[in-house]
Amino acid sequence: MGARDVTIPVTYGRALAPENYAANSTRGLELALQWQDKVGEFIYSVYANIGYAKDRWDVLDPSNASYYPGQPQDFRYPVGYPANRLFGFVAEDLVRTQSELDALLADGYTIFGRKPYLGAIKYKDIRGAGFSNTPDGKIDDNDVILLSDNGAPRINYGVGFAVSWRGFSLDALLQGVGKYDRMISNQDGEGMRQHGGSIRPYYPIWTDDVWTPENPNAKYPRPVGKNWLESGTLGSTFWLRNGAYLRLRNINVAYDLPANWINKIGLTGTQIFLNGTNLFTFSKMKEFQDPEQKNYDSYPIMKTFTVGLNLKF
Repeated sequence: MGARDVTIPVTYGRALAPENYAANSTRGLELALQWQDKVGEFIYSVYANIGYAKDRWDVLDPSNASYYPGQPQDFRYPVGYPANRLFGFVAEDLVRTQSELDALLADGYTIFGRKPYLGAIKYKDIRGAGFSNTPDGKIDDNDVILLSDNGAPRINYGVGFAVSWRGFSLDALLQGVGKYDRMISNQDGEGMRQHGGSIRPYYPIWTDDVWTPENPNAKYPRPVGKNWLESGTLGSTFWLRNGAYLRLRNINVAYDLPANWINKIGLTGTQIFLNGTNLFTFSKMKEFQDPEQKNYDSYPIMKTFTVGLNLKF
């Protein structure tokens, strides 16, 4: 479903309502394997599954007339491509030394009309005005490019096992995703604003490994209290991360009390169990508390611990 991209008179007074005209398809494959066996009183099973899928727009009106093939921004044309693509700027490094800054100033390098400063993010000059192929020394909207087609996980997989022996049982599931690119963001948008914008007044990331004269090899740009591209706002390769992760999604340990213990009190089954979810995760994303977190300042996936008793009468 989407709104048609057509010109309507201003006297119409409102935007067009969404219609059931758009079409999106997904293609992929999935493989699942399982093995079960018994050795004496020891019963076990192991299983694994993996799936690959990629979507594409088959029918959709682009939201801008420049997004059609042959137009200046045809790299944004959506038809034939996935829905979750990532666009942004190409970050080269921080401006770490005075000599680097002097060279940029001498070349007339600007970022949305502003002069660079020590500790700012330096971006690659890709295009000139009107999306021309000639760089002009000015970083602006003309320098936005397609950064990744994998803004959603293309690979999903899981590995698990279950074992039981003389009333004891243990089962666990590890789940993960791959071929997935994430853009570090907050609730105001892509990138990391230095004073939070309308959602939050300040982000702790700017008390971490930031550029200072004493720390020129820092990971993050210099705090200047501005929501500028060079200070960390907007999407770019500076904030692009591998979103793949592997996590222990669930583990359960249980013990079934012997029947001769419980039948005397009218029970047909009694199980004591301990269950945990999301206990640990392997991920290269360090800014977020959790790789499934939507934004830097949204709630992470919670760990849970449950102790229980199942009684059957």
